[in-house]
Amino acid sequence: MRRLVPLVAFLLVVSACGGGRPKSCDGVADEAIGFVQELIDEVDANAADLGPGDLAGVSLPPADRFHDAAARIDEDAARLGCDRKDLRRLVAERAGRLHAETIVGRLVVDAVRSGGM
Repeated sequence: MRRLVPLVAFLLVVSACGGGRPKSCDGVADEAIGFVQELIDEVDANAADLGPGDLAGVSLPPADRFHDAAARIDEDAARLGCDRKDLRRLVAERAGRLHAETIVGRLVVDAVRSGGM
């Protein structure tokens, strides 16, 4: 038990100091695709009972959340010197990981796969 306390304290300090930030452009692409999946999951939850004619009723995630995550991803990409074109390619390569349950979610997946996001 005594060994566990310093380990937990160390892990808390590392995570508070940004230890979870990506360390490569591949990591930035992983972070981006993970965020896109979170958005898809949220949209899917809000559109679960809607049909194709009900798209106007879909509530989207708050814009500030999207903006903050995009800014963090851009910041990480700049810090690591990631080329925007290469980053777009890396994200597109990971698009196969995305999944959606609703038509709205599938539209987002299709946009990412085609390089539109």
